[in-house]
Parts: sequence; structure tokens; C-alpha cells
Amino acid sequence: MVTEKNTSSTSNLSDSVTNPRGVAVASLAAGIVAVIVSWIPFIALPFAIGAIIMGVIGIKKKVNIGWAIGGLTTGTIGLLVCIVSTALLFTTIARLN
Repeated sequence: MVTEKNTSSTSNLSDSVTNPRGVAVASLAAGIVAVIVSWIPFIALPFAIGAIIMGVIGIKKKVNIGWAIGGLTTGTIGLLVCIVSTALLFTTIARLN
């Protein structure tokens, strides 16, 4: 007896998009990237904001809450360091002029 298995990539894609665990994991990944590049002005901003938004969504979905909280925390740290580094850049430029 032969059974056919659905190997369609679209079904796998739709599962990964609607998977609430993926939001928490993506939040943590974006937060880690934000922290790593946070000392470069403006570069960490989209990663940090994305991590914060996905962290809040992950916490509201109540799946992988630890990962979502980690993403929210690292995203917030990355955002704060990015803001400070950008302020220091503008202060330095203003002093040079």
C-alpha cells in the first residue's frame, strides 16, 4: 500500500508563518543582532524595534514566553545603546563644527 505524502513547500511556509513559537524565536534573534550592532548608529534601530514588537506579540500569544521576554529585553537594550551611540555621534559632530 502506497500513501502519498504532501511535500508542498507552500504548506510548510504557511505553517511557519502562523506558528506563534516562530515569533518568539525571531524576537530573540533580532534582539541579539540589535545588541551586537547597537554601537553603530542607526543600524540596530530596525532590529531593536522588530525585536520589541515581536517580543510583545510572543508574550501575548503565551507560547515560548521565555524566548519572547529574552527578545523584548535584548531589543530594549539594543535600542537604548543605539540611542546613546547616536546621541554621542551627533554631540561629537557638533563639537567638531
